Amino acid sequence: MVKWQPREDSLQVVTMSYTIAAPSFASPTVEFIVALLGIAIGVISLVWARRFRVNPRMVYQTHDFFVVGQPDASSLGDIKIMFNDAAVPRVVVTQLGVWNAGNTTVRSTDIVTTDPPSVSIEGGALVLGSTRLNRTREVNGFHIRLAQEDRSRALLEFDYLDPRDGAVFQIIHTGAMNKAKVAGSIRGIPRGLEDWGDLQEWSEQKRRFSGLVPMLILLATGIAFSLIKDFVVSRYPATTKYFDWMFGAFGLLVGLVMISAIVFVIIHSFRAKSRATPKTLSRK
Repeated sequence: MVKWQPREDSLQVVTMSYTIAAPSFASPTVEFIVALLGIAIGVISLVWARRFRVNPRMVYQTHDFFVVGQPDASSLGDIKIMFNDAAVPRVVVTQLGVWNAGNTTVRSTDIVTTDPPSVSIEGGALVLGSTRLNRTREVNGFHIRLAQEDRSRALLEFDYLDPRDGAVFQIIHTGAMNKAKVAGSIRGIPRGLEDWGDLQEWSEQKRRFSGLVPMLILLATGIAFSLIKDFVVSRYPATTKYFDWMFGAFGLLVGLVMISAIVFVIIHSFRAKSRATPKTLSRK
């Protein structure tokens, strides 16, 4: 009797392996957006690092209102404008906001007595009057007074100013528009009082930041779109090419917006004239 035995080479073993692929969100567009976000975070971190560094700083802003007279004429001939029984060529009102924009306290003992902070009108014009319109805190003792020896100048005096402390003053003078300047020497602030441009109303300042809202909405939409893309494609493969095209176009748009946002942050942070005035010191 012959007993049959299977040959070793007649056996075939079939093995099957199954791999479950996790959804992948990696794509050149996503990586580009992530890189831009990293740059934006780095710039913002640098700005915040500068804010937390000990940095004494005094700044001011001005806004002029023309009352009466001829802006460019020093004499009106036979026509006279009287202010408190004195003939003047014109009357201009300047609103002046001064505050501590640093992150450390500025004290009256830091003022150089031979060169105190003061408002002067270029061209030798006279200061006809001055008053305080508003202040952050009464305890600071921030006030203005006319210099007795020089009628083209008014002195700024305070006890101390914590960060964001300041006041708004009104100066009536005979000078031309945009001729009021603040100068003086304060220990620890070698740059002196910095001119930050026009004193704006609070509503005007809020409009400058309204452009950031669409950027944030667009960025949030892009992130949400990237999260659902692979989820939908895994169930409907036919939509792959459409998603790739839309996501590429949208990613490019988001990238341009992010670059614009980064440029805005840099310009807004380092250009003095784009800095915001404290709400309590904004123009009335």
